[in-house]
Amino acid sequence: MDEVLLSILQRSACDREVIVDLHHDDKSFVPLVKKNIAYIVAGAIFNENDEILLMQEAKQSCYGKWYIPAGRMEANETIEDAVRREVLEETGIMCSPSSLSYVEVSNKWYRFSMICDLAGGNLKKTADKESLQADWFSVSSVLRKEVDLRHTDILRMIELAYKQHKNADFIAMRPINIPHSRVIMRLFLVHHNEQSRKYNFLMGKKPENHLPSFEMLSCRENYYKLLKKIFGTGKTSVKVRTVLTVEHNGKPRHRNDGLVITVLAVVTPKEIYNVRASEFEWIPIENSNIADSVSKFLNGDSVMLDFL
Repeated sequence: MDEVLLSILQRSACDREVIVDLHHDDKSFVPLVKKNIAYIVAGAIFNENDEILLMQEAKQSCYGKWYIPAGRMEANETIEDAVRREVLEETGIMCSPSSLSYVEVSNKWYRFSMICDLAGGNLKKTADKESLQADWFSVSSVLRKEVDLRHTDILRMIELAYKQHKNADFIAMRPINIPHSRVIMRLFLVHHNEQSRKYNFLMGKKPENHLPSFEMLSCRENYYKLLKKIFGTGKTSVKVRTVLTVEHNGKPRHRNDGLVITVLAVVTPKEIYNVRASEFEWIPIENSNIADSVSKFLNGDSVMLDFL
C-alpha cells in the first residue's frame, strides 16, 4: 500500500483500480456531463492590489448582479480547460489555473473553485450573452457585502481562496487528468497513536488492500453509510481535513465523465477500536515519507471540502 499512499499524497497518478466498498443503489448509472451530472468550475483571480476579478451577469434572472467567473463544464473538457474557458468568456481575461482551492460536493452537483494567475487578455467592457462586463473589486468590499452580488454563496469561496493566495505555505494541488467512469470518494482515514507516536491509517481488506471508498451520487448519505459499515455506527467522530486528489479527465466525450476525490480525514480516539475487523484494519504508517506528508497536510493550509 505504500506506493498507493505516496502517489496520493504526492498528487500523482495512482493507476490502481478504485475498489468501492459502498455502491450507489442505481448500479446502471453512467455519469454524462450536462446530461445527468453537473460539474461547475469557478476561477478566483487576484491582482497586486488585493482585488478580485468579478463579472456582471447578463442573464435576466440576475441581470446586473456581480459574481465570480463560473459555469458548467462542457463535455470533452478537463477541469482546468473549463476554468480557462469560463474566465475568458465572462471577463476577457486569460488565466492559468495554479491550484484547487475549494471543492463542494452534492448528489449529482460538484463545484471546483480554482485559484488562477493572470495570463493576458483585456478586461471585458462590451456586453454579450455571457456577461455585461468585468471589473476588479477589493476583496474586503466583497466580503463586507458592499458589492451587489448575484448570490452570497461565493463569499466562503472568495474568503478561502484569498487566504490561500496570501499564504506562502499553502499546499497547492491541481486536478489530476486521470479518466474515470464512476463518481467515487476515497477516504484516507488516519488517527495518531499517542503511545507509539505514529499515525495509523484504515485499510480495507476485501477483495484486496485498498482505501475505503464509496460512490458519491448520494454523497452525504453514502458517506455516513460507509462510516456505519466500518465502525458500526454513522454517528462517528470523523473530521475531513483536506482534499488530497481530484481525478478527472472527461476525454473522449462522454466516455470518461466520472470523478474520484480523495480526502484526508481524522478519526477521534474513542472510535478507533470499533472497526469491523473482518473487512477493515488499522495499519501503522512506518514509512517516514508518508508519515511526514500526513502530518504536513493535517497541520497545514490546503484544499478544503464541503458536503452540501
